[in-house]
Amino acid sequence: MKHHRTAISLFSKAECKGFTPSLFTLNILINCYCHLGNMFLLSILGKILKMGCQPDIITLTTLLKGQCINTNVREALVFHNDILTKGFQLDEVSYGTLIDGFCKIGKTSAALELLRKMETGLVKPGCITKAEAIVGRMMKSSIKPDVISYSALMDGYCMMNNVDESKKVLNRMKSDVLPDVSVTVS
Repeated sequence: MKHHRTAISLFSKAECKGFTPSLFTLNILINCYCHLGNMFLLSILGKILKMGCQPDIITLTTLLKGQCINTNVREALVFHNDILTKGFQLDEVSYGTLIDGFCKIGKTSAALELLRKMETGLVKPGCITKAEAIVGRMMKSSIKPDVISYSALMDGYCMMNNVDESKKVLNRMKSDVLPDVSVTVS
């Protein structure tokens, strides 16, 4: 429905009447500013911290998304690095947001590099579905998974004792990935 301006206006009116927002409410407000292309959203992070709250994974991912939506992907990556050094943990959705942002600005090599960095921690029992979703998004964005991506998926399925699914990924890899062979003609 995209009533971002209305939501921001209602929030301002409620705040003037003494309304104390929750983290959930502030996350919604951050999302509204993201979609309007307004980088005021970082000041809301300041408000969250002043209230004595800790931003949750939704807050952090929404802030990353806001920067990516507004083609500030490099700033999003700086923010990502900053929050990691401060001890915050990100999840697959957070990384998928950054990867999507890089793909949308044509920086597919940076997206693949980020994917490779996160793969080792991503594919563990219980996370294989999310890993499949990320590889699916890559393919929809015309980014072909490489041997590393497919190997991580196969490893995840094997760790879950799902050898049949691992074999399916192997067969898909055989048809999708060309061998890395250099041919010299003299």
